[in-house]
Amino acid sequence: MSHVTRFAAISFSLLVVISPACADDHRFWLDVGNVGGPLLWGAGLFSSLIQDGSHGLDHASRTADGFLATIALGEGLNLATREKRPYSDSRDSFPSDHASLSFEIAAAQSYYHPRQAVVWYGLAGVVAYSRLPAHEHHWQDVVAGALLGYGAGQLSVSSRHGWFLAPIVENSRIGGSLMLTETF
Repeated sequence: MSHVTRFAAISFSLLVVISPACADDHRFWLDVGNVGGPLLWGAGLFSSLIQDGSHGLDHASRTADGFLATIALGEGLNLATREKRPYSDSRDSFPSDHASLSFEIAAAQSYYHPRQAVVWYGLAGVVAYSRLPAHEHHWQDVVAGALLGYGAGQLSVSSRHGWFLAPIVENSRIGGSLMLTETF
């Protein structure tokens, strides 16, 4: 089964089971996103350090690379589109950061731990969906966020040297340098 098919099937299945029971509980869904999202992200960022032995630092840095790229791309899109949130005057609705970060974590961790894919994608789907009944995002914000996160997660684990952190972490040794220059 392809990654996209798995992503869609797992997310849809969980939503069909969970959604009817709590569909009208705005506060419940707000808590799912605001508490569950950060818990999922933290678990995903540290999972490789615990599970992957000598490759743990490399895997964690690739996951963190995708996470940072997702934040940067999402914030850029928020500034460029200025979409209004459903029940607020805030203009940072597109794309959903909760959806994008959750699916980045799911894509990266599912790559490193394929047997856990159902759990990672299922939790990402629930966090992403929570933004709709919590009245935090429009459906297109959530879908775009999920696609952005999925793409960033796939790219982060498949890139040869990573983007931000992975080039500094090589063969489980942390190193790097910072050069500051002053020009007049």
